[in-house]
Amino acid sequence: MQIKLKFSNGKSKVFHVKKDSTIEDLLKEIGVNIETVIVKMNGKIVPEVEKLEDNCTLELIEFVSSG
Repeated sequence: MQIKLKFSNGKSKVFHVKKDSTIEDLLKEIGVNIETVIVKMNGKIVPEVEKLEDNCTLELIEFVSSG
């Protein structure tokens, strides 16, 4: 399956994943801490356990905390 991932810096990259992969699987594979991002799939906020859809677009929204 092909997934387009848009990063918060405006860049995007296409990834190829196995069928039945989850968002969490992809994020772990590329080294993104799932506790620091919100994920949108095709414009809708979804949980990391959501299964990826072929040719979907994911957008990572990073949140920053300051103390």
